[in-house]
Amino acid sequence: MQFAMANRKENYADLSVMGVSGAAHGCSVATMSCSDAAANVGNVPTYDWPSVDLPAMKLPYAPNEFQNKAAEERSLE
Repeated sequence: MQFAMANRKENYADLSVMGVSGAAHGCSVATMSCSDAAANVGNVPTYDWPSVDLPAMKLPYAPNEFQNKAAEERSLE
């Protein structure tokens, strides 16, 4: 919703939520749908949203900007 509002998007039909494997975002159905399946210890039914592998970011960010950007792009592919 924040993306849609910031980009003045009126039609939300072509937007989707994307989860990240290896992550835990919370305990509601919506946030567990964005989390790694291992975080759903109660086996609660979740939404079938797409997910990507968490990119391996290198620290510090500034000197590794190009490598980090490439890792993000690979995850989004």
